[in-house]
Amino acid sequence: MKLRGRGLLLLIALAALPAAAQAQTASSFGRFHALVIGNQNYRHLTKLQTPLADAKEVAEVLKTQYGFTVDLLLDKSRDEIKLALSELRKTMTDERDNLLIYYAGHGYLDKVTGTGYWQPVDAEKDNDVYWLPTDEISRLLKAIRARHVLIVADSCYSGSLLMRDSGARLPAAASRDEWLKRMQAKRSRTALTSGGEEPVADGGGSGHSVFAKALLEVLRENKEILDGDSLFDRIKRPVILNADQTPLYGDIKMTGHEMGDFLLVPKEIQESGGQQIANSAKTDLSFLQRGYGETAPKKGDQQERRIIGQYIDNGDGTVTDTKTGLM
Repeated sequence: MKLRGRGLLLLIALAALPAAAQAQTASSFGRFHALVIGNQNYRHLTKLQTPLADAKEVAEVLKTQYGFTVDLLLDKSRDEIKLALSELRKTMTDERDNLLIYYAGHGYLDKVTGTGYWQPVDAEKDNDVYWLPTDEISRLLKAIRARHVLIVADSCYSGSLLMRDSGARLPAAASRDEWLKRMQAKRSRTALTSGGEEPVADGGGSGHSVFAKALLEVLRENKEILDGDSLFDRIKRPVILNADQTPLYGDIKMTGHEMGDFLLVPKEIQESGGQQIANSAKTDLSFLQRGYGETAPKKGDQQERRIIGQYIDNGDGTVTDTKTGLM
């Protein structure tokens, strides 16, 4: 009965949304959802200083600047976190969906078995019954239908999630638009971690961890479509310079990764239907998918033109600048 009530409230809320907001949820970028977890006030382990502040701020930035719907979990037990993760399999059902999971809290690596763990607030020091193996998270990611999933983990030994350090780089001969098109088209399961198989700093970032501070600064300042690998490139140097830890970014092992990448798309770009991309494109507008912009028949034939900002995609491989008249 509780789930039904929540579903009814959701339908009412969607009906009340402005048309532009409803269109955004079904845009060519897909839906963006985040599960943000911050564990700080541990019952049996050492209490931490910054995960609550880190999680709250990350949630706010994702919601206000990138249009995510956010579930924020603060100081939750193993069962509560597992329930939230299980719900994702029910809600992330569209292959265009984008899911970001952020975790800040204690972590542990069993060096004998090679198993990594997230430690909820009810975790006990010498008993792993209330620990959450990262293997379980990996199995969940394989089952979720969302095309792109990014885990951002700010915890000790978080690098155990990764299969390998990311080797993806933008080829010199490829335009950025073409690169983003390729990354969006392929399924991705990647992780950005605050360190490798090592302890990481709690604090040192003016009320945040060093890693969270660098992440938040990049997210706040960014105005363009940002792929996961570029996000990693922007935060790794400030973290390395300010803490004895090395962030990593790469594929999550055994989850069905297909060499795509997660894209963070500012709300302004989503709401403009990609107009900012068109205005900045120099040679290739193919990243803009069908459905953006307005359409108008081209004189003399039945081809369609797509009007995107000051540009017209003539449908025959040429683009016209309406301000200069040049093709």
